[in-house]
Amino acid sequence: QSIPFGQVMTYSEIAQMIDEAGKARAVANALKHNPYALVIPCHRVVNQNGKSTGYFGNNQQMLTLRQKLLAFEIQQ
Repeated sequence: QSIPFGQVMTYSEIAQMIDEAGKARAVANALKHNPYALVIPCHRVVNQNGKSTGYFGNNQQMLTLRQKLLAFEIQQ
């Protein structure tokens, strides 16, 4: 919830932010179980290469939705 509107952070950056450096996979797993994707904006979390990843099981529909949400925020 601390990621500003229209910006992104990596899984690693979030792990460091919560004093759990090296636990990026645990951050991704926690986001995978996030039932409130719009309230807790997991679409703002990207991999080290700056790309949305398929923590929802590589579901292309979810990846497309994440990209659209972020693009919408950036345009605002």
